[in-house]
Amino acid sequence: AAVPDGDLVSRIVGPPMHLTLQEMGLGDSADAAIAAYRADYTTRGWSMNRPFAGIPALLADLQAAGVR
Repeated sequence: AAVPDGDLVSRIVGPPMHLTLQEMGLGDSADAAIAAYRADYTTRGWSMNRPFAGIPALLADLQAAGVR
């Protein structure tokens, strides 16, 4: 799929994690915090998340419409 034009991605997803953590005052520790987050997410975090309400149906509709 094509990458959306403009600022659409940042409005949907949010600012990059690195910037958010720096703005929270982590400064140079932001990289270490991201590495720790990713390590935890890889081992167990992914299984602790669920899609927002309506997202499974939306994805099914998009797939049925041929959106890839």
